[in-house]
Amino acid sequence: MLRHVVMIKFRDDADAGARQAVLDGLAALPPQVDQIRSYVFGADAGLRPDNFDVALVADFDTPEDFQAYVVHPAHQAFVTDVLSPVTAVRQAVQFAFE
Repeated sequence: MLRHVVMIKFRDDADAGARQAVLDGLAALPPQVDQIRSYVFGADAGLRPDNFDVALVADFDTPEDFQAYVVHPAHQAFVTDVLSPVTAVRQAVQFAFE
């Protein structure tokens, strides 16, 4: 299995509607991408001021399944149209696990 972890920090000028659009876009991806095995995400709980704004954890059976997700048209459209315009910082890591 491969785990994909992403943390997103919004730009200061990202309004509430744009932030909600990111969460809505994340929610729309799993039904469209068959390779996703597990998928959880959420807005930061606001417990520390220096945290990122959104986190995502997605699991895939193989690295190839992850790569299929990366290039999937629904994912590409979400990143280009919704996520990138409001993102100041994005950090990600992928790691294998059993």
